[in-house]
Amino acid sequence: MPVSVKQYSLYIFDLDGTLVDSSQAELRCYAATLGRLGYVYRESDLPQLPRQSFRATYELYDPHGEKHTFREFVRTLLEEAGRFQSEAAVPFPDTARTVAELVDDGFSLCVATRMTSIRAKRLLKQYDLLRFFDHVIGSDSVQHPKPDPECIMKCLSYYSISLEQAVMVGDTPNDMLAAQRAGVTGILIDRSGREEHVPCTARIRTLTELL
Repeated sequence: MPVSVKQYSLYIFDLDGTLVDSSQAELRCYAATLGRLGYVYRESDLPQLPRQSFRATYELYDPHGEKHTFREFVRTLLEEAGRFQSEAAVPFPDTARTVAELVDDGFSLCVATRMTSIRAKRLLKQYDLLRFFDHVIGSDSVQHPKPDPECIMKCLSYYSISLEQAVMVGDTPNDMLAAQRAGVTGILIDRSGREEHVPCTARIRTLTELL
């Protein structure tokens, strides 16, 4: 599906898996969280966990809430994320060029991520990318994470634009579902080419296809 940037004025980017690669850190984060909470898991389960909601992961290992509450699970996961993600995540090779050119061309950029806003800003600043984004909406900025559209709607609230002028760029089904629920275009970045089953408005393999 072709992507035309001319119809948009606001780009909302996911962070993990979209702008930065923290895949190995994420696996270690989930393994540490599950182990710390006493949940039994298989190594083969880990790669899928970052791609689903916190609630789905919690219900997978504690469906009746017998060991821990959902709030305890999320708190532990975010604590472990602080240990692993920011130090191991690095921008994808196409990230800096893409966001710089989009800003130069007059587009507005935001980030909507499951990281806390503090951690996300620290990571972006570390690689001199924070200056390209007007707003960074993290898990501490909303009550309901993706696939709930709250983070997207919060980004939209800063601009006087129509839904048709905004696009969500992400790498997971939750990103695309959040975009759909918000009523904005959802562009899936499928770097591996293995996400054909994920519904989206458009599909790209690299961020530079947005240019």
